[in-house]
Amino acid sequence: MEEVVSDGSDDEGAYDSDLERQLEREEKLLAEQEGDDDHKRLAIQDRARNEALQWTSLVLPPQDFVPDEKCEYKPEEAITLDFVHGYRGWDCNNNVFFTIADEVAYFVGSLGVVLEPSSRRQKHYSGPPNRSMKEVMSMAMHPAGSIVATGEFALAPHILIWDLSTLATLKDLSGVHEGGISALAFSKDGKRLASAGMEKTGRTVSVWDWKNDKKTSPICSQTLKTPKIIALAFNPRDDVLVACGVNMIEFLRIGLSRTGQRGMSPSMLCAAFTKTEFSLTTTIRNAVEGLCLTGSDIGNIYLWKREEQIDMIVSAHRSSVHAIVTFVNGFCSGGKDGKVRVWSNDLEPLNSFDISAVLQQDVIVKSVDQRQGRILVGTHTCSILDLDQDTGEAQVVIEGHMGGAVEAVACHPTKPLYASGGADRYLRFWNLVDKVLWKKKMLDHPIKSLCFSPDGKVIAAGHALGSWSVHRVDSLDEVITSKDRKKSIFCVKFAPSGRYLAVGSEDSMVDLYDCASDYDWVATLQGHAASVLHLDWSIDSRFLQSCGSEQDLLFWNVEEQTLIPGFEETCDIEWDSYSSTVGWSVQGLVGTGLANTSCSRSLSGHLLASGNTDAMVRLFRFPCIVQGAEANMCSGHVGTVMCVRFTCDDTFVISCGSEDRCVYQWRRKMRYHRGPQTSVSAEEREVDEDGFPVTGEPLFVLKPQTMAVPPTKYRKPDDADEPPLGGLQMEFIYGARMHDTRNCAQYTGHGHIVFLAGATGVVYNPIQHTQKFFNGHTDDVICLSLHPDFITAATGQVGRKALLCVWNTYTMQTLSVIRGFHDYGICSVSFNSDGSLLASVGMDVDHSIAVWDWKTGQKRASATGHVNRIFCIAFNPSDDSLVSAGVGHIKFWTISGRLLRGQQGKFTQGDKKQVFCSLTVSKKGRIFTGSERGEIYRWKNGDVDSVINAHHGPVFALWVCRDGLCSGGKDGMVKVWSLALKPLVEFDMRTQSTGVDNSKVRSVCWLVRTILVGTIDNELFEIDIEAGAPKLLLQGHRSMQVNGLATHPSKRLFVTGGDDHSVRLWDMDSRKQIGMRMLEDAVSSVSVSLDGNHIACGLRNGKLVILKLRTMRPHLERKDRKLAILEVKYSANGKFLAAGGGDCFIDIYDVQSEYEWIGTCAGHKGSILALDWSADSKQIQSDDERGNHLYWDVESSKEILVAAEVRDVEWSSWTTRMGWSVQGIASKFQGPMGINTTCRSSFGDTLATGDDWGMLKLFRFPCITPGAKSKRYGGHSARVGKVRFSFEEKTVLSSGLVDGLVVQWRYL
Repeated sequence: MEEVVSDGSDDEGAYDSDLERQLEREEKLLAEQEGDDDHKRLAIQDRARNEALQWTSLVLPPQDFVPDEKCEYKPEEAITLDFVHGYRGWDCNNNVFFTIADEVAYFVGSLGVVLEPSSRRQKHYSGPPNRSMKEVMSMAMHPAGSIVATGEFALAPHILIWDLSTLATLKDLSGVHEGGISALAFSKDGKRLASAGMEKTGRTVSVWDWKNDKKTSPICSQTLKTPKIIALAFNPRDDVLVACGVNMIEFLRIGLSRTGQRGMSPSMLCAAFTKTEFSLTTTIRNAVEGLCLTGSDIGNIYLWKREEQIDMIVSAHRSSVHAIVTFVNGFCSGGKDGKVRVWSNDLEPLNSFDISAVLQQDVIVKSVDQRQGRILVGTHTCSILDLDQDTGEAQVVIEGHMGGAVEAVACHPTKPLYASGGADRYLRFWNLVDKVLWKKKMLDHPIKSLCFSPDGKVIAAGHALGSWSVHRVDSLDEVITSKDRKKSIFCVKFAPSGRYLAVGSEDSMVDLYDCASDYDWVATLQGHAASVLHLDWSIDSRFLQSCGSEQDLLFWNVEEQTLIPGFEETCDIEWDSYSSTVGWSVQGLVGTGLANTSCSRSLSGHLLASGNTDAMVRLFRFPCIVQGAEANMCSGHVGTVMCVRFTCDDTFVISCGSEDRCVYQWRRKMRYHRGPQTSVSAEEREVDEDGFPVTGEPLFVLKPQTMAVPPTKYRKPDDADEPPLGGLQMEFIYGARMHDTRNCAQYTGHGHIVFLAGATGVVYNPIQHTQKFFNGHTDDVICLSLHPDFITAATGQVGRKALLCVWNTYTMQTLSVIRGFHDYGICSVSFNSDGSLLASVGMDVDHSIAVWDWKTGQKRASATGHVNRIFCIAFNPSDDSLVSAGVGHIKFWTISGRLLRGQQGKFTQGDKKQVFCSLTVSKKGRIFTGSERGEIYRWKNGDVDSVINAHHGPVFALWVCRDGLCSGGKDGMVKVWSLALKPLVEFDMRTQSTGVDNSKVRSVCWLVRTILVGTIDNELFEIDIEAGAPKLLLQGHRSMQVNGLATHPSKRLFVTGGDDHSVRLWDMDSRKQIGMRMLEDAVSSVSVSLDGNHIACGLRNGKLVILKLRTMRPHLERKDRKLAILEVKYSANGKFLAAGGGDCFIDIYDVQSEYEWIGTCAGHKGSILALDWSADSKQIQSDDERGNHLYWDVESSKEILVAAEVRDVEWSSWTTRMGWSVQGIASKFQGPMGINTTCRSSFGDTLATGDDWGMLKLFRFPCITPGAKSKRYGGHSARVGKVRFSFEEKTVLSSGLVDGLVVQWRYL
């Protein structure tokens, strides 16, 4: 809402025009919330998305960036409101109160605030748990001083009654008023509450029995004819209520019968009843119900006895009287003249205080409250003062910006200090620690933007009307003022080197100035179509990016003063800050559908704060690259959030608002444990010359992740930061993705088999038992189709803006990549008869269908598929029409220009619509579908031609060829049919599968005399139809998580364990499974003993199982823990076994004494994730999920607290993620928390890591420089759970926590 400010004149009509303007603005705001508001909002969202397409299709990621699977989810850290500077005083009366606890209660934006003045601590009430409070515009204090009521400004406003101490909601009243709650008042006993609404046709006054839980509606209501009710007050005996407003005052009895009404020329702006009987008995007799005092807009105070006007009228203020509060011996009043006056009960003036003189600016007193000789004063300049009633001494409790929007904030680069500026022209500096105003200065023009210099000595301000200025921070003296533009300066930004100042304007220009040459003009950068809103410099100050109001993002070479035409040259630039609301790093903001006004990247580089038009401050992960990414959201503002900034140490986020006119200070909740903190008084604290803390440490203290101490004799080699000499080559993938796909294993024209595994397309040679790999995808590949040439394959993946890749199965080269149309994933693809077209089905809400000319990447046609899921799509070779099938439907499509026209298939009479799980079409156009009930349907011209009962349960797979039809079902049967659906032969896969769940067939492919079968256990079989004997080709884990991976200490064998409860033994040379054991629960970890005789298995239920490696039979079991055992490892000498897990303990067992327990290491605060033994088996190092890296003495089972004691220990293995030797593995983009596993090579010179983004990396070992160079290898679709070297260092093995793969790599 706009400010109502007087021009200072004393004529009686001055305030009338102000009041009329305020009423007009309120009506305008309410009109904006009417029924067409949804259409406006949707239009804005659509426009924002369309504008975003200008740059989202062009921006490129950094070359070394690897996407985080968590990037679309909200960050683990959050922000909470710490302090708000300002209060709503410009358009509200009597809204500041003392509490019973001597605190101060008031409201700002959409918050109720309780301030403890001495400690500068605020509590913030944001509404009941199930909804956030909307804009607040009225407040009333309960007589007890411990409860308040707040009223909202909204179409359907709520009245919320809440406890000042606990912030608990006591009552939520709604359903009566419209438009807003303009006034509230409690009765003397606090049992009743009066409210005034802002309805269009008359203003409603209601009285509530708010403590009565059974009564949710008011006791009574009455509609009054007035533009606005400004104040309400109960008389001391609760039977009369006075309502004051524009040109009116009305007295109502409970029941709201009118006892008296007066339509008056002056408007009544405030009201209060005397606390004791009035003393002028000669004028008014028998005043037993209390006397009413009202203040008018012409400066008079009227004395009333109910409906009768007292003859005495006091001229109290030179203009409007906005506030009156009564106490036992008199009352106080506050007015537009900036005065607070104290009166006796005889209406004799006792004292007068000039608040304008205290604040050194013209103010209007809008609120007063009195308690124990102190007067609380609220002003229209958004300041609150605590005034001594006897001495007149005043203390500023809260101060804020006084007029219009607060549009800019900037944080000091080294000190706990930030600045704000706005329409009131004041440049204000705020102390972050003490939460007070440090300095302020009024500038010549409204402030649009702010920026501190890199050394923090000066601050630049951009102004309205095209000027900008620079001021010294210490003295606020002006360094320079310049005006080279005619319109507002929306952004100013110093270069990190301090050499340049960039100034962006509404004139669409960016001007550069030389700071070292008294800010001489250097150049003007032209290229934007409209206003320049945001600027960011590169770290080396060579490049500048600018963001415009038309969603245009431009990059500039500052040295050459030229526009960089493409995004390729800028994708690897490291930016000193990121405040632009468009760009690759913040493209995820687009999906919100809101106009993003500001954003700020944290100093650490992994968080992004944003503000937009919905009044929310959001915290995202950075980079934020997934459109519609989740965020932690914080409410409190009203209207647009104009600017957000992180403070110099990332401890706080600062934001400012347009309509609330306040500056919000949000404290960041740290992810890691805070170190010990002590309370230090202001007198004891060491401060600099400006009074800011000098500690040598950041404002927050993090517990170290690792005690990193280098070995005594270590000397860093010159090539230590270079990538290692060795490399990886993918050799074999164990298992195929069958458990949730359909017909995703097929024969190629060369007799090979193409199937899917993780993010990889695999071509398998069944004769040589070798594989080739296509790695063009970035996420799980879930659908496959072969071209009619049986050489070209099309595959689709999951994920936002999913990729559709076409590639050659012989050369493994990419032929085409289509992206940008399907959201969330592609579930089915199909080539047409000549292979020129490719159809795809998306996993979006509309299950969209598209037809592509895949060679050019052009979309030929598209349509909304169906309201329900589509499982399959296929071209009809006879006429190149399309068929789709899925939940409750089959649909036949024809291509008509750029449109697809669909027609529902017709079922036979009495037949219910089916869920179709599979679909196939013969070359002659015969269409077959398999249903979830086990039936096979044959279709002709869109109608059911024939139906047979084929399987018990869903038919997951169908394949048609000239020889007939083949089907596979959940019942584990593979059946062969004639094209007339006559049974020919069948095969029972339940007797052949060696997996966990051997009863479900997910894929079939019939080629001449062989049938390729894929089962839900991720196994592949080949059936010779004539011989009838299935042959096992490939095996893998059934589960999506393979948690355990360990190599044999002396043989080329390895062991895996997964969520499918299985432990499997594999041969690296034959690339086959040679042993398996099913256990009672999921397997979380495995380890092979030094002699190779035993396999230790940690289970999810806390049990430890020892298997004999040769027979895979149990040797013994024991259960000492309740939670999962996440890591097991035999000691270097083979005598001990260590087991750690979710209970945060490491148990040590004596192997030679039949695994007798001998000790427990206790000290971790989180689940044990990795551990290593020393070469002499005397020490252990371990990591936990909370980032702690600890060392242990095995003999005593006690923690080694001094890291220096183990600095020269030789470790038999290195699999922990933390420690001195691996401190360089952290990426500059994701940090160390995305790394799941490490493994040092057998010869000790190379380190392999696996991360959350499906990448394997090779570093030199030790790796001690953060951001050290590495070699990267993709293949997994997401999280890599374990990575291990073989004993002779020829092979690297990796397991997946999402794709369920075990990948064998050749170490070159």
